[in-house]
Amino acid sequence: MPKLTDTQLVILSAAAARDDRVVLPLPDSLKPNKAALTRSINSLLKRDLITERPAKPGEQAWREDEDQRLTLIATAAGLETIGITGDAPDTAAETDAKPTSKADRVMGLLKRPEGAGIADMQAATGWQPHSIRAFLSGLRKKGIEIGRTKDETGKAVYSIAGA
Repeated sequence: MPKLTDTQLVILSAAAARDDRVVLPLPDSLKPNKAALTRSINSLLKRDLITERPAKPGEQAWREDEDQRLTLIATAAGLETIGITGDAPDTAAETDAKPTSKADRVMGLLKRPEGAGIADMQAATGWQPHSIRAFLSGLRKKGIEIGRTKDETGKAVYSIAGA
């Protein structure tokens, strides 16, 4: 379980209490300065515990990107971090939003018929090879069968077995 600050725990808990898992507006109990809140939110984003999605009308925006207003929602990983498992929806997957978590990107690559090599996953996520292998190991621990073959050049290609 990732180590979270009290502020981050309050942010995730408040989002979990909402049906749509939206992070904003932040709870009134959070009184740190704006810079501290921004650091907390950016840290949650970096760890894929929350993610961005287009803001619906009436929702508070986190930031604006080109012509699009973006808000924040708790991911399934974020909910699991605070002990909410089972029927909790993966709100990032439920939306038609462009932003996806790095884990979702890797899962998409692994589900392709041809699978994906470490270099493919690096390009999609920016992760280092050891981080990708750790992620794959975590999937195996969750009971997801990861196949490993070699391509014509001898490099390892990973895929989700049966996908």
